Amino acid sequence: ALSLFHQDATVVCALISTAIAEKKVNLDGEIEKALQVAAEYLHFVPEAHAAYYYEAELDQVEVEAFELLPIGGQGNVLIKPVDHDTDYLVAEALVRVTLAVSTSFSFSISDSIDRDEVPIGSTSATESIDLIAKVFVTFEGDLAQGPEVVTVEAEFERRTHDVYYGEVGLDWDYEE
Repeated sequence: ALSLFHQDATVVCALISTAIAEKKVNLDGEIEKALQVAAEYLHFVPEAHAAYYYEAELDQVEVEAFELLPIGGQGNVLIKPVDHDTDYLVAEALVRVTLAVSTSFSFSISDSIDRDEVPIGSTSATESIDLIAKVFVTFEGDLAQGPEVVTVEAEFERRTHDVYYGEVGLDWDYEE
């Protein structure tokens, strides 16, 4: 069990951090999946400049990249203990994540006779934003044998994020 190998969970986290840095423990796939799931629950507010009135609709959010950040200026320590017992350890990591947020913009103009909004076209845009997330990893087993990763979950500090797309306009590319 973890506690039999090291009574201090902080020491265990430092050892696991070293194993992660040396690629002996690979959490990349599990962390990316957890970040993708957590990103699905975020609310993005698209902001843009346009010559016409537009309606924006979120299309897709994808994890482009992420990196584990050192915890509290402790050098190369990437995780810190949150909870532990004789047979498990829950550790927290801070992660800088880059998300690609894709949005569709539908443009319209006002019909001065009927006072209706008349659709005139659309376009789509993708913008990357950087956010900080907390990732919680549950380890089980004997550290000497290599701990088993049981669960990986992620959460973002804020739920709502503004995404600025700059100047957006109609896609005038006609096919003949």
